[in-house]
Amino acid sequence: MVAAVWGRRAELLAALLDEVLPARLALMRAEVDAGRLAADALVEMTALWRDVRAAADRSRAARASAAGGSDTPAKAAMGPQWIGTADVAALLGVKPRRARQILHSGAIPRRKVGGAWLAHRPSVLAYRDRER
Repeated sequence: MVAAVWGRRAELLAALLDEVLPARLALMRAEVDAGRLAADALVEMTALWRDVRAAADRSRAARASAAGGSDTPAKAAMGPQWIGTADVAALLGVKPRRARQILHSGAIPRRKVGGAWLAHRPSVLAYRDRER
């Protein structure tokens, strides 16, 4: 069974797993060492924990990006030359949906930071000038 977890739920689940899972993994290791549990179960549990923590990290980064904060190292490293989809739409005079289509077409350099796509502002301006 596979369940997708994202957003605030991933953050809550990650916090719970961070609190409970280390002790449970120690017990599972003892069971594996004793031959009462397959090692695959320990590997799967560890992978699940890693995936939930990664989803929680992406959620936190996306919320920070949406709030306009540059408190995430990745966004801070990108600098002021990188702008969000709403800013791209405003510069191009199009709706955000059309701005996303243009970005995904590859016509403008973009980077994914957290859950948000950022575009290179000088490239957006050059695209706007070319398309006029």
